[in-house]
Amino acid sequence: MKLSKSSWHYWLLRKTGYYDSHFVQVNLCWYFWQVMATLFIKLPLIFTIIILMVALAPIWSPLFGLFCLVCWLHSKWDDKQIRLKREAGLGYWDPWPKQPSLLRAWLKAKKDKVCPVIEWTD
Repeated sequence: MKLSKSSWHYWLLRKTGYYDSHFVQVNLCWYFWQVMATLFIKLPLIFTIIILMVALAPIWSPLFGLFCLVCWLHSKWDDKQIRLKREAGLGYWDPWPKQPSLLRAWLKAKKDKVCPVIEWTD
């Protein structure tokens, strides 16, 4: 099965801690469960931590301010990287390109009782 490195699920895994490509599985079944764990465990945990930080802002205001500053700087850095890629003619990396459904491919593999190997394309 061919999956693109510019797909939303690969982007999500990279942004939530799977920085190196060797942490991302080459087996569709394991990769599917990595994506599900990220969507239903990691992201709610991250949002809960952010909500707690906001609720406890009077106590943790210096840390919250630092967190907001880091987030703002990161978004500015991302914007600059996208602009530089456009100017260099390297194209714009769209984090949400249209791809075949990961869920549909996983369901088909589960029905066939075969987990295909993922071939990554750029």
